[in-house]
Amino acid sequence: MPVIKELKGSGSIEEDADKIIFLHEVTDPSDPYAKDYQNTLRRCQQNKDRLIAVNVAKHRDGATGWLPSRFEPGKMRFHMITDS
Repeated sequence: MPVIKELKGSGSIEEDADKIIFLHEVTDPSDPYAKDYQNTLRRCQQNKDRLIAVNVAKHRDGATGWLPSRFEPGKMRFHMITDS
């Protein structure tokens, strides 16, 4: 999973950004981000979709954290996951 610290050497991106969002594809059931979403990960793999951890690493005016989503590569769509 990428972290803000890795952006430090890229000029002022980290300092100037209001929001920083990282996308992390979860493929391994032992990944800590898949812990609560084992059934969803299996369904994604069966349907040829992808489980993506959307990590809001910086948000000047709001909350940070990660949100699980399902990505349909054939349609280029993200769907937020509301159940595990």
